[in-house]
Amino acid sequence: MGLILCVKIGKPFFVDSCAVFIREIISPTHFTVSVNKKVFDITAEEFVEILPNVQASCGGSCPEDFVKVVLVAPPKVIITRECIYRERKKAAKVAITNQALHGSHLIQK
Repeated sequence: MGLILCVKIGKPFFVDSCAVFIREIISPTHFTVSVNKKVFDITAEEFVEILPNVQASCGGSCPEDFVKVVLVAPPKVIITRECIYRERKKAAKVAITNQALHGSHLIQK
């Protein structure tokens, strides 16, 4: 399944829990990304596997300092923008804390 994101240089998006950073914009159809300390050249000419079963390509021009990333991955792979990823992590942490606080009352007799 495909997804297109416009991402600002220096900002990450997340593939599951792995951060993918836009490192450098070379042209409107060529940029580099950093994934787990590896750097990949991304162009509009072909897809590049940046993670297992996750391919990336350039989708054309975007506003200055942004790139259009075309991603193809299986449906089970969760791809999110940074703000959504951080919100989900925060909500999960609150839910675990609440469960720990309220769950302990259920055990007491």
